[in-house]
Amino acid sequence: MGVWDKTKISIDFLTASLLLFATPLTTILRQPMPKLLVKHPQHGDVTFTLTGERITVGRRADNAIQINHGTISGHHAEFVSVNGHYVLRDLDSTNHCFVNGGQILEAPLKSQCKVTIGTVECEFVPDDATPADATPPNDSLRKTIGMLREQNEVLIAKLSDQQKQIDILGSARLLTPATGADMNSLRAQVVKLTNERDALSRENKTLRQEVNRLRGIAALSGDSVSMKDTVPITLPPEPILPKARVISVGTDANIQIFEHVAELNDKLRPLVSLLSRQPEDMDARNEMLVLCSRMTERTNSLSHHPVGRLVTSLESLLRDLAHRTGAVEPGLLRTITQAVDLLAMLLTPEVLARSNNLPQPSILALDDDKDLLPAIAASLEFAHLATTACGDANEALGLMSEGRFDLLLLDIGLPDINGLDICTSIRQIPAHAKTPIVFLTGHDTLESRAQSSLSGGTDFIGKPFNMFELTVKVNTWVFKNQLGLV
Repeated sequence: MGVWDKTKISIDFLTASLLLFATPLTTILRQPMPKLLVKHPQHGDVTFTLTGERITVGRRADNAIQINHGTISGHHAEFVSVNGHYVLRDLDSTNHCFVNGGQILEAPLKSQCKVTIGTVECEFVPDDATPADATPPNDSLRKTIGMLREQNEVLIAKLSDQQKQIDILGSARLLTPATGADMNSLRAQVVKLTNERDALSRENKTLRQEVNRLRGIAALSGDSVSMKDTVPITLPPEPILPKARVISVGTDANIQIFEHVAELNDKLRPLVSLLSRQPEDMDARNEMLVLCSRMTERTNSLSHHPVGRLVTSLESLLRDLAHRTGAVEPGLLRTITQAVDLLAMLLTPEVLARSNNLPQPSILALDDDKDLLPAIAASLEFAHLATTACGDANEALGLMSEGRFDLLLLDIGLPDINGLDICTSIRQIPAHAKTPIVFLTGHDTLESRAQSSLSGGTDFIGKPFNMFELTVKVNTWVFKNQLGLV
């Protein structure tokens, strides 16, 4: 049975479940269990029953209690059963945990109290207590709503998994001529996943209608208050190419985010130097990944800001690197170093003030390889980097004469003409006299670097290259150009 078959819901089954109103659940509901009432500022109140030895809380879907909020870390805290009661432990979160207003690293929960996770207020209710505003629920209605809630969570998890599959399919590939043939298959898979997503959305819409009908039944029975226990039905946003938007850097919250990221980046830089000296050091790679993951958590609410975009692409590259064996290639180390150095510049007050409203970047890729070129363009599109693919040098020069690009990807081994000569011609176009040019070359040597520099080139990336490395390289030079740091 496929994933879709496992998650498909029968509305007839949901309708039939309404017959359960005649069946009391008092035997189950009388079992005392502690609860956590989460007062989400956007989605309303949600009650979680605490069962088991360890219950994790965080923003990511693999937590037992998922709270999707910008101030919640991926794995923020945990409830651990100790001697018959729960202990709340902070998992080195960014925005900490609080019990009755005081910050804690670990605190026993033996009585009803206020728990704050990040900035989301919660209420802990032990075995022998009920929330102050609780109303005795209709048992059968609670059972039906609980079933709808579980089914809805399955749907949301399925939608999230689909987006992850799309991201993986579009990312975890080496970009070589051989992968170009895979792009049609990749696009077909994305279309299939998108169709499944749309079907799930329609199914979820039906669920919403069912919940609204149940709310009406509850209101007629005088028990509408109990519907607050229902998890609000929400859908993840569709994967569309984001438009540039204004982000206010000056708010206190954002200033704290940037300051924390700057501290983490300062810790990251010596590890990059260590890896340059010891390219096989796995411990350094893992430490770099941990630091960058914490940066990503901090910049989650600023995903369209240059800092957020660069940090996210760098984390993907470091995550890929942490799973590799053997020495790290010098070219890859150069890409990481460039990104970390740029991040330090982006976090200075002067540059932050100019980085609020950057336009959507535009990239031109020139390569005569009919398989590799579409792979490059499609991979960058997956990373929200609009790319114009061109296989002819004269056509590319015409495009550059007509408009501006933030970055040029240029293959050195073009037929009938050397890419270095094309670079010289590009520099004679006024609009692109200083536009960064990254050479695509299979010869990553000191001699080729010197030749590219003399011809007006800015940087180069050796074939075959990884999508993660290409994305970091492109983001680095795009932001340098847009911010006048070239």
